[in-house]
Amino acid sequence: MPRRATGADRTVRRPISPRWFLTGPASAEDLVAGDPRIADLVTHAKSVGTNASACGLNTTTWTKLWEIPFEAAPRSRRCPACVNHVREADLVVRERHT
Repeated sequence: MPRRATGADRTVRRPISPRWFLTGPASAEDLVAGDPRIADLVTHAKSVGTNASACGLNTTTWTKLWEIPFEAAPRSRRCPACVNHVREADLVVRERHT
């Protein structure tokens, strides 16, 4: 069941576990066959509400593919530091809720 996070002027529903989606410093020239889902670069994990990837890089100007989960990226293109952070963060969340 999602937690409620309240703001001064709104209520936002937020999942208990962070949702990691795909991001990267891709531009139109970097895409494979024009498909933004398969950037020809290392892909990173990012959660909603942050300006940094899971490995700590600034993502302000990066392409954000909100609808694509980080796990959907080809394993060979996933940032190893992001993979480790996502695993650790998900383990901590699971331990808190068991």
